Amino acid sequence: MRTRQGRRLARLIVIGGAGAALWLAACVVVLANPATDAVAPTDATYFLSSPGGEAALTSGSTQNWPGIRVVSRPKGLGNLPRFQVCDAPGTVCLTPVPETTQGEAEAFAAEAERRGWTSVTVVTHTSHIARARLLLARCFPGTIRMVAIPTEHGAGAWLNAFVHETAGWAKAAVTPGCHDHLPFGD
Repeated sequence: MRTRQGRRLARLIVIGGAGAALWLAACVVVLANPATDAVAPTDATYFLSSPGGEAALTSGSTQNWPGIRVVSRPKGLGNLPRFQVCDAPGTVCLTPVPETTQGEAEAFAAEAERRGWTSVTVVTHTSHIARARLLLARCFPGTIRMVAIPTEHGAGAWLNAFVHETAGWAKAAVTPGCHDHLPFGD
């Protein structure tokens, strides 16, 4: 009896370990090494409200980005110093509703349609690139170029990013359209 339980437990441990290894391998491929694009001329550069978008905004190098500067400025964070850039001429600041990557995609698509934009460079952190591209592509039919700003440093930061992005991908899987949202809030 104990031997059968021991074998069952060992089998569960092996299956759980294999599942964890597969998840980790998928995260490394999709999140740590996403497909990115070189900076090239586009109608706008969209800085997402993410560690990468914020790092690019505060580095002082935003003048080198193509097109109109577009900044995602969540309502609850709008008074932070990094959003002073919204007062600069030639900068468009969007307040996404909901304050999620999905909301950012919807807000940009509406602004792009209003202004006739057909291309965008999106700036965010490395682990966010693939999901942000998916969500933007659901809402914006134009050319999307993704630029990663590395902000994940150390194993703990990567593990946190992997868990957060896994949840984000799960949400994206159950809300497949541009304007699809979870029924209990985002």
